[in-house]
Amino acid sequence: MRKAVSALLHEVSDATSLPSHFNLEALTQNVSDRIAPQLAFLDHHDPGPDDFLDCVFNAVANEPFTTKQHSDDPTTYKQLLAHPNLEGFRKVMLDELLQLFDVFHAFTPVTLAEAQAAKAFNPDTRFIPTKWVWVSKFLASGDFNRLKARLVACEAVGRFLVDNKWSPTIAMDSPRLIFVIAAINQCEVLSLDVSGAYLRGKRRSTAAPVFLRLPPGLDALRHLSNDKRFRYHSDSDEPLLWRCDANLYGLQDAGAVWWAEARDWLLGLGFVQSSVDPCIFCKRRPSPHNDFCLLWLYVDDSLGAYSTTSIKEWYLQEFEKHFRQSPDSGSDHPEFIAIRFTVSPDKRTIRLNTPKLWGRLRQRISDIPLPSVNSPLPHNTMDLLYAAPSPTNPILPASEFDARGILGVAAWGVLAVRPAETFAASLLARRAHVPTSNYAKVLTYFVSYLLDHENDELVYSATGSNNDLTSFVDSSWGNCPETRRSWFGYAISWCGAFFSVRAKLQPCVALASRDAEAIAAVFAVKALLGFTIMLTELGFKASLPTTLHVDNKATVDSAHSEKLSKESRFMAMRLLWLR
Repeated sequence: MRKAVSALLHEVSDATSLPSHFNLEALTQNVSDRIAPQLAFLDHHDPGPDDFLDCVFNAVANEPFTTKQHSDDPTTYKQLLAHPNLEGFRKVMLDELLQLFDVFHAFTPVTLAEAQAAKAFNPDTRFIPTKWVWVSKFLASGDFNRLKARLVACEAVGRFLVDNKWSPTIAMDSPRLIFVIAAINQCEVLSLDVSGAYLRGKRRSTAAPVFLRLPPGLDALRHLSNDKRFRYHSDSDEPLLWRCDANLYGLQDAGAVWWAEARDWLLGLGFVQSSVDPCIFCKRRPSPHNDFCLLWLYVDDSLGAYSTTSIKEWYLQEFEKHFRQSPDSGSDHPEFIAIRFTVSPDKRTIRLNTPKLWGRLRQRISDIPLPSVNSPLPHNTMDLLYAAPSPTNPILPASEFDARGILGVAAWGVLAVRPAETFAASLLARRAHVPTSNYAKVLTYFVSYLLDHENDELVYSATGSNNDLTSFVDSSWGNCPETRRSWFGYAISWCGAFFSVRAKLQPCVALASRDAEAIAAVFAVKALLGFTIMLTELGFKASLPTTLHVDNKATVDSAHSEKLSKESRFMAMRLLWLR
């Protein structure tokens, strides 16, 4: 058995990017020590197919290199049995199961023989293991809120191949644009979170059947409920599985199923979906209302801007008919994907910040001394980031310096509310694959600057006097030490409020500063066109023509001239497109 475990784990390590400190032999020993009792448990309760693989994958999932537990919540059923909140977790486990069966009608118990017959009829039929996830939730103040148990499917990408699982999501420009529109039109802003979103919707008729292996712990719920649906065996002692009739957390296509459910519901209410950003919807009511509701959908969270109280109440009534609101959403929770928004009493000013993210960032670097800084990056950043690894500049393991984890939290905060630091975050992200000690110095410097300014807010006010969509663009020239490509950036404003900011290394080498600026202008104009189309679709017509500010005279002249010199032919398509 140990040889089989070792062979499987070697395949996993070959296909997965594991930390440098990862010890394959130690993991093999740990898994081998635990797999025998796990197999015995499953053999007694649920002898479905792929017992061995399920045990190995579940054992690997609980190893420290894949799971980082930052609280006392149990991660395995064995840990749950020794947990002080055992009975509390059992109660919420029962609530979860009753909700899945009676509210969402997610499962139908079937015998193993029936499932195997379905597999014989359709070879794409999948048998999926399940597990429990237990979480203790706390309020922002740190006070205890509630216990939560979630039953999830373990449809690992490495084991199961599922088609048609794509669902859209978007960049941070769109919610910022909604906040700008809300401030200009003095809208009410509300964030709503759908409870149990990934349990909504029915599996597509073309999808292959899915059968779920029963999770551990059902026997222990019998003192709370005698429901026969929670048994491992039928009355005739046949092993039971659950046929998945609806959606479930952990299935690879769960996001796609939920997205189709939410989109079809909104379109049925008369909302118009943007063709530029499929996650933005708008509904306008004609006279006598003359109001609008603008929504941005991000998985199970939605951000709404309502021009009148009347349309907000109408939408909330429709929402409550079809969904249940999560306890962590609504008017008492002015927060959306970690962005906390504050609306002034006259609704003309909206302030944005991400206090939770900055708190997480402090936790990430709690044991790292931070330097005193006065800029986002040190003056010699390029020299530090592009210095080759060496004995004096070694690559640091994640156990010593978690560069990706730290940068991930910092970059999300920058994307949300800190446009001025966009270039710094982009540059660090480009070099994150070489986490040397020099890289750690630059990232620590950057984090220190962000935390020194953690109370800075992004403020949108209703001060714009027209509907101009305007962009400013600039570019460096050949300053990437490795590729000699140029960095560029642009910022786009609507009615004088900047909502779209980007910094990126150009995809090709520019042979002159004029060409670097022209390449940057092409990217900016593409974004301008997209936002012009989107605003028009939503009923917010932009003034035309739009304006692009470029500070390179040669680029401006070339964009207005039909003449083309021999030396400029390689740029002809970009210049012609700009004209």
